[in-house]
Amino acid sequence: MIFLQIRHSISVLIIIIKKKSLIKTRKARLRIFLWIVSNFITNTVSSLLWLIDSVFYPEYKLINIKRIAIILGQPRSGTTFLQRQLCKDKSNFTGVPHFFWRFPSIFLYKLLKKTNLLEYFNSIPYWSQKRGSIANKMHSHVLGDVEEDGIFLEEKFWSHFFIFRRIPIPEILPLIDDWERFDQIKKNKIIKIHKQILNKWKIINSCEENVTFILKENDATDFVKYFISKNTDVTIIFLAREPKEFLDSYLELSIQSTYSKIGLNPININNWFRACIEKRITESKKQINLLKTHKDLIISLNFKNLTLDPLNSIFKIYNELKIKLDLEYIQELENLNKIQSRRDKGYNNKSYNIDLKDFNDYSNYIEQHKKQ
Repeated sequence: MIFLQIRHSISVLIIIIKKKSLIKTRKARLRIFLWIVSNFITNTVSSLLWLIDSVFYPEYKLINIKRIAIILGQPRSGTTFLQRQLCKDKSNFTGVPHFFWRFPSIFLYKLLKKTNLLEYFNSIPYWSQKRGSIANKMHSHVLGDVEEDGIFLEEKFWSHFFIFRRIPIPEILPLIDDWERFDQIKKNKIIKIHKQILNKWKIINSCEENVTFILKENDATDFVKYFISKNTDVTIIFLAREPKEFLDSYLELSIQSTYSKIGLNPININNWFRACIEKRITESKKQINLLKTHKDLIISLNFKNLTLDPLNSIFKIYNELKIKLDLEYIQELENLNKIQSRRDKGYNNKSYNIDLKDFNDYSNYIEQHKKQ
């Protein structure tokens, strides 16, 4: 893990030095540098903890996870809301929290739990306390929250679009947002490490065989495609939202995310806005192709239906997966319906001038599924 990350970080650092004029303030440049250093230290510690697990808990290598569901959709389409809600039903679902993606160690987890420090680390905010209030309203996030697989790709392999929110220089994208740059050996190694992290989480939580792992990804469809090719029992839960709606929200969160992380509004950085739109165009096309290829694996949901009436949307998932809803969880979902009906999100998205013609295929695909 650590050696692959070092090579990428050096390449990215070279570009940062060449393009440092794009990052207007010294504080922002310093925050980028400190994140790179802290990420390197974190992964060094994580690698050492991995070796400890290999000695004291070697059984994690032998576990076979039978049921996996991947939530797929564009950002700001309710994917996080759905993932976290499903994972509240611990008898049927589980998902990996951010802290465990960062430190995937059975040894560390048990140590922190025994010393009563786990709750403290799980409660650490992801967003800056000073600059992240709007970002947190848009996407509440502490390290104990269940999070998408992109955290794994970002923090362990420097291979995810999330890094662009920390280092908003478009020239780094070919280095950090291209799954195909990895050869077959590296891809298989990443998938193997990913699988072993899920295995470790299963051991820690003493999950039953019938528990379904809920994964989620919005920005790395090529990774999802490869993951599905290496696993047999996978269901895709597709969440659809109209392009104009998710794009406005996505751009606003991207701005707030970068501001929270480095104290800089990236909107005026040359080609930043276009890079964000191009990413969404590319991922929308890749998602459609993936969904058409695996149409027998799909459970389709709609963003508005999910957020206004989560009970019926989630009931559809249980029905498709042949899982029985227990009374206590039904009551929780009924209460969630009431909460959603009177929810005040606490922020307003700006309306951005976006040419939507490149999203026509995505819109058409959504319309076709509404009619089914």
